[in-house]
Amino acid sequence: MSEEKTLTIGELSRQTGMTVRTLRYYDKIDLLKPHAYKEGGHRLYGPVEIVRLQQIQSLKYIGLTLKEIAGILNKSHISGDALKHAIKATKTELLARQEEISHTIQQLERMQTFILEEEQVDLKLFCFMIHSALWEEENLEDFLKTEDGSYPIHSSKRESLDNTFYQLFLQFKQLAASNASPYSEQARKLAKQIKKQTSSLMIVLPDHPVPSENLLNPFTENEQSLLRTMLREGD
Repeated sequence: MSEEKTLTIGELSRQTGMTVRTLRYYDKIDLLKPHAYKEGGHRLYGPVEIVRLQQIQSLKYIGLTLKEIAGILNKSHISGDALKHAIKATKTELLARQEEISHTIQQLERMQTFILEEEQVDLKLFCFMIHSALWEEENLEDFLKTEDGSYPIHSSKRESLDNTFYQLFLQFKQLAASNASPYSEQARKLAKQIKKQTSSLMIVLPDHPVPSENLLNPFTENEQSLLRTMLREGD
């Protein structure tokens, strides 16, 4: 084989999309050895090695491990059952990932709705909303086992409820920032709205804890104190 027909490791990387680091690793584990080494130790790959790399890429695509690939590359045939098993396993894994990705996209869209019109976003409150949503997903089954248990996590109204909840707590933070009295008419009205909202959503309030030790709290100590007083007065 003439040198003109060979590729350097960099050229092979660009031609096949494999990283130089991966190709070096394949050499190290004897999965894909270069055709020759130039002066200085530079790797050269010929048509035989390119075909072998294409086989490696094909077998990796269907889910075979490098160890499995190394064991079969020198054979001209492979068990059909082995290939079917690998394809089925990879397909099952990809479908699970597809479902997870789809769900994550739905959650992101849900989280985006309550800040669409906001130029400035309260970071504590926004992170609280995200963390609460994640907590709900992880703990929904246990929560449904409690005695008081209905929980409309999959309700078609959830997006609207989330937005309402976010806006109510923004109003509360503005109220707290203005040093308003918890006994004012504005505070009493807001407290009633918040209580109504908490009956539809899983919300962590100072007087309404959810059984979790690591939920974020979007309020300062002063805000918590004010909210507790407002909620008592709103009864």
